[in-house]
Amino acid sequence: MLADLEVRNYAIIDNTEISFESGFNAITGETGAGKSLLVDALSLALGYRSSASAIRTGENKASVKALFYIPSMPDKLKAILDDNAVDFDDGSLLLFREIYANGRNVCKVNSSVVSVNTLREIGLMLVDIHGQHEHQKLLDPSTHLSILDSFAGAEIAETKEKVAVLFAEMKDRERRQKELKALAADAVEKRDEYSAIRDEIGNAKLEPYEDEKLEKREKLMMNSEKLFGYIDGAYSLLYGAQRSVSETLAEARDMTADASEIDESLKGAAESLSQAAYSVEDAVMTIRDYRENIEFDPDELENIHARLSLINRLKRKYGETIQDILSYYDEIQAKLGDTDNISEKVKEAESTYKAALKAYSDEADILYEKRQKAARMLSEGLCRELKDLAMPNTAFEVRFTPLDVNRYSADGKETAEFYISANAGQALKPLSRSASGGEISRIMLALKTILAGADDTPTLIFDEIDTGISGRTAQMAAEKIARLSCAHQVICITHLSQLASMAGNHIRISKSVRNGMTFTGVSTLDENARVEEISRILGGVTIDEVTEAHARQLLEQAKKFRDDLAEEK
Repeated sequence: MLADLEVRNYAIIDNTEISFESGFNAITGETGAGKSLLVDALSLALGYRSSASAIRTGENKASVKALFYIPSMPDKLKAILDDNAVDFDDGSLLLFREIYANGRNVCKVNSSVVSVNTLREIGLMLVDIHGQHEHQKLLDPSTHLSILDSFAGAEIAETKEKVAVLFAEMKDRERRQKELKALAADAVEKRDEYSAIRDEIGNAKLEPYEDEKLEKREKLMMNSEKLFGYIDGAYSLLYGAQRSVSETLAEARDMTADASEIDESLKGAAESLSQAAYSVEDAVMTIRDYRENIEFDPDELENIHARLSLINRLKRKYGETIQDILSYYDEIQAKLGDTDNISEKVKEAESTYKAALKAYSDEADILYEKRQKAARMLSEGLCRELKDLAMPNTAFEVRFTPLDVNRYSADGKETAEFYISANAGQALKPLSRSASGGEISRIMLALKTILAGADDTPTLIFDEIDTGISGRTAQMAAEKIARLSCAHQVICITHLSQLASMAGNHIRISKSVRNGMTFTGVSTLDENARVEEISRILGGVTIDEVTEAHARQLLEQAKKFRDDLAEEK
C-alpha cells in the first residue's frame, strides 16, 4: 500500500506530505485546488512521462517520494528488484524521482539508482490509476478486446501466450515461404545467367596459380634470343675459348698442386683451386645443357598470350585472382543447385507454413471459445453492477468480428466491440455511439469493480471517475468502492459527498495565494473537519444547519456501512 507521498515544487505544490491508510482514502477540495496534481505527481514517482514545464515557477527542479509497504513481495516484483540490486529486506519501497529544468531525471528505489523504465515497471505493479481519460479509452473499440482479456485473467492467460508464440512461428514460416516464392519467380532469369557464367569459367579449365607459371614462361620465350647470347658467351668464356677459364683454372690447379709437394703450406690453396675447378666444370655442364635446350616457338608464345588474355578477361569479370574466380564458380554452382531445387523447397515451405497456420488457428479457436465464455460472464456481471447504479434495464453484449487471414495477430483471429442498450426495448448499439456521459462513468465504475476482483495491484486510484453521477447512484458507487477497499487500498479523488463520507481516511486539498504566489495545502480531516468539508460539498457557498445535519447523517450512514462490511469479512 501507499503509505506516504512527499511532493516538492511540482506545479502549484511547493512542499507537501500526505499520509494514506489502508482501505478507502478520499481526497476532496475546490476546483483548481490541485487534487489531480497529486495524482500527476505520484505518476512521476511511478515512472510515467515527465515534463520540465511541471516544475514550480521560479524553481529549477521538482521531486516526488512515494513510500510503499508491501507485506508479501510478488515474485515478479522481487525479480525486478534483484536485477537492479535494490535492497527490500524490511518490505518497504521508497520510490524517488527528481526532474530538472534542463530535462535531466534522477530515479531511485530504496536509494538504488534505476532507469525510468525500471521505475515504470515497478510502479505498474504497485498502483493502478483510473482517471477521466479512461472514459475515452472505453469508447475506443480497439481497447475492448484487451479489457475483456483483463477480465478473463488467468482463465485465458496461458492460451493467449500459446497463441502469441504460435503466431510468431507462423509469421516466420510465412516469411520464408514468400522469400522462396520470390526466388522461384526469379529463378528462370537467373538460371540462364548462372549457366552462362558456369560454362564460361568451366570451359576455361583454370588451374590454381596457372597465370603465374604462364607469365614466367612468357618472359623466357620473349627473351630467348637475348638469353641465348648471354648463356653462349658465358659458355665460351668458361670452356670454348682457346684459353678458357676451365683450362686456365685446371693448369693453375695442377701447378699449385706440384708446388704444394715442395711447400706444404700451399696444399690449402691447391685444394681450393681443385674444388673451384670441379665447380666450374659443373657450371659448364649446366650452361651447356641449358644452351642446347634454348628454343623459340612462336606458336607456343601465341598460345601463352591467348591463354593469359582469357585469364585476365575472367579476372576483370569474376575476381582478382584465379582462386577468386574458382571460388565464384563454386558459388554459381551452388546457386544453380538452389534454382534446381527451388520448386521442391517452395512446396516444402508451403507445407510448413500451412502446418504452422493450422497450429496457430486451432489454438486461436480455443482462445475464441474462452473469450466467448468470458464475454457472457462479463455481460452478466456488468449488468448486475449497473443495476445497482440505477441502470436496471441495461443490456450489454460483446460482439466479435472475425479477421481475414492477413490480419491475424498475436492476439488472435478476432476483434471485439462492446454493444449496449441502457433502456428496455431499445436495440443494442456500439457503446461509442449510444452511452451518455453519466452512463459512461457508471459503466466504467462497474467495469473497474468487476476487473478489480482479478487485479492483484495493491493500490487503486480513482481520479474523478464519478463524473456525471449523483443521488442514489452516487451512493451505490460509494458502496461499490468501499467494497473494493476491502481487498485493495483505494484512493479516490471525488466531488461527491457520498464517496467522501464513505472513506475511512479523508484528505482535503486547499489553495491559497501569498505574496502573489499560489500554494496548495493538504490536511487530514478529523470528524468535525469532515462535517465541514462534506457540508461544503453539499451546500456550496452557503453552509447552514441543514447541510451540516445532512453531512453528519451521511457520515453516520457510511460508518454503519463500513462496520457491516467489516462484519461480513
